[in-house]
Amino acid sequence: MLNQLNKLITTFKTGYRLWRIKERYLSDGHKNIHGSFYIKNNISAYLSYFLFVYFNPIHYGQWIRKFPQKTNSLSDLEIEVFESLIKTFKGDSSHWTGFINSGASMGNFYSLLLCKNWFLSRGYKKINLVHTQLSHHSIISSAKILDFDLNKIKLTDKWVMDINKLKKNLSNLNKDEAVCIFLTWGYKKTGTSDKLIAIQNIIDELKINNQVCICLDAAFDGLITPFSPKAIKPLATSSLFTMTLDFHKYLGIPAPAGGILLRKNILPEDKFIAQGLSETKSLLPAIATWSSLVGNKQTVKLKKQIIKAQSLRDYFINQLKASRSIELIYHPSNISLLFSCNHKQFSRLEAVADLYPLRCFKQRNTYWIKIIFLPQLSKTELNKLLSKIL
Repeated sequence: MLNQLNKLITTFKTGYRLWRIKERYLSDGHKNIHGSFYIKNNISAYLSYFLFVYFNPIHYGQWIRKFPQKTNSLSDLEIEVFESLIKTFKGDSSHWTGFINSGASMGNFYSLLLCKNWFLSRGYKKINLVHTQLSHHSIISSAKILDFDLNKIKLTDKWVMDINKLKKNLSNLNKDEAVCIFLTWGYKKTGTSDKLIAIQNIIDELKINNQVCICLDAAFDGLITPFSPKAIKPLATSSLFTMTLDFHKYLGIPAPAGGILLRKNILPEDKFIAQGLSETKSLLPAIATWSSLVGNKQTVKLKKQIIKAQSLRDYFINQLKASRSIELIYHPSNISLLFSCNHKQFSRLEAVADLYPLRCFKQRNTYWIKIIFLPQLSKTELNKLLSKIL
C-alpha cells in the first residue's frame, strides 16, 4: 500500500513539473516552429503519436527492399506510405524505394552521398553540384562535406534556374565529369519551383543521361503539386534519382518528419550507407504520415484543401491585377504567390508578416512578397491583406 502511495505521489510531482515547463515555454498552447507558416498538427497525426508513443516503435534505418512487403509489424505502415507515394508520383515500385527520416535536410545529404557513390562506381573522376543562389543551405553544406565541385547557375527573372545557362554549362561537360543537378520545388525565399521537365529535355537533347542525375528538394510543394488538379508526376522523369520530402510542413505532422524517395539502381551493395547514417530512428513519423496520407482516404481531403487554396489564390490575384505595377509570379500546380510592390505597400505588409504566411524581401531594386495560401487563410483574412496593398 505504501509503495503504491509513493508511486502516486511521484506521478503527481512529475505531472506538476511538466505542467510548469509547459506554462513556461508553451504558454500559447503550442510551439510555433515555423512562425506564420505553421500548420497545426492534424488530429490523425496527433492521435497516432498519442496512441503509439508508449510502445516507442524503433526501426533500423534501411530503405524498403521490395513492394509489397509484410513484416507483421508497425514497419508495414512505412512500407504503405512509400508504396502510396511512388504510385501517386507515377513511379514504378520495382525501380523506386524510400524510407522515413527527419526531413529534407537529412534527405538532401543522403541524396548527394548516394549520387556520388554511384558516379564513383562508374569511374567518374570529378563530380559537380549544380545549384542556384536560392538552394537550401543543407544542399550546399552537404556538397562541401562530400567534396563536390560547386557550380551556381543564375536565376531567371521568374526566380527559377535559368535553363539556357544550364544548357550552356552542360554542353561543356568533359567525358570524365559527372553532374548532380539539385532542383527545388518551392524555394523558401520566393516559393518558386525549378522546371524539372524542361531540364530533363535538355539532358535528353545533349545525350548526357549517363553523366547527369537530378535530385529534387521537394521542399514545401512536394506534397502539393502531385495532388493538384494540374499535377506533375516527378518520378516518371528518367534522370531523377532522388526526391526529398517534408511531412511536417503541409501535412501538419509533428516535426521532425520527412522522407526520401530514391531509385533502387543507385543503392550500394555494402551496408555502410544503408545502416550507418539513419539508425536508429523512430517509426512514429511513419505512423503519423500513414494516418494523414494513406489511411481513411486522406488524399481526397488533401486534394479538396489544395483546390480551395488555389481558388483563394486566384481571387487574390484577380484583385491584385487591378494594379498594373504589380508583377505576379506563380506556378499553377502549387499554392504560393510571389508579387512585387512599392515601398509603402512593403512596409505595411512587413509590419504584419508575423500574422500571415508572408515572406518580405528586397532584391534587384524591387520589393517582393511571398505568400502561401495555407488552410488557415480565409477570404476575410485575404481582404484585410488586400486593404494594405490596394
